[in-house]
Parts: sequence; structure tokens; C-alpha cells
Amino acid sequence: MGDSKVQQSMGKYVSAHAEILYVEDELDLLFLVSKRLEWEGFHVETATTVEEAHAALERHTPDILLLDLMLPDGSGLSVLSEVREKGRQRNLPVIVLTGVGHNEAIEEGFSKGANAYLTKPVSTEKLMQAIQVILEEKFAQKPS
Repeated sequence: MGDSKVQQSMGKYVSAHAEILYVEDELDLLFLVSKRLEWEGFHVETATTVEEAHAALERHTPDILLLDLMLPDGSGLSVLSEVREKGRQRNLPVIVLTGVGHNEAIEEGFSKGANAYLTKPVSTEKLMQAIQVILEEKFAQKPS
């Protein structure tokens, strides 16, 4: 859906109207990160549960899924697994942003198909860099 709206601007963030689905149950963090992403030019949809994430992904496919793993009604890994199994969303870039930082969790996140794995707390700059790299890769693969 958002693919045609994304543009690159002189090496800065690839953000012009890119859509991010941000799944996070910590409301303060959800608010702060969402507002920062919007300030950077992203359109942000939010979800606080696995159920809400599934519903949002049924409605449309964002440009990036920013996903917490520890959610009140289950694991974000189930969302990641479903995304990778669906034909139309199989290539959806997923950034895991979570407080779970032990090696086994990181390995499992990547084995389930995460494109990036960031542990909280994470600097805004590091998050923006991860988003930029993923969007540049995603849209560099699209024909002009």
C-alpha cells in the first residue's frame, strides 16, 4: 500500500509517507516513539496486543512492522511467524524492538525472519538508522 509513496531524499531518512505498524504494549513508549516517527515524516498505526496487530495486518500491509515481543495476549513472535507465512506479507520488513535481549531470543527473532533486532532502551538515532537502512533496501529492489 505505502510502497508507491516512499521516496528517498538525499541520503536522509526514507520517510515521505512511509507507513509503520508499531506494536507495543508500554503506552508511554508507544506514544513517544510514535510521535518521533510522525515527526520524522512517517505515518504510524499502533497496536498494543497480538490480536490488534493481526487485525491491522489484515486491513493492509505497512512498509515496516516495528514489533515488541512481550505483549499482554501473547508473543510478538507469533505475529512475525504469521507475517512470514502469508504470501502478500512474506517480504514485509520487520524490526523487533524489545526488552528481551538474551542471545537465544535474538537468535530466535532472526530465525523467525526479523530483519533487525533492537533491544530497549534504544536511542532514537539507532532506531531511525535501522528504519532507514531497511527502507532503502526495500525500495532499491523495486523497479523505477
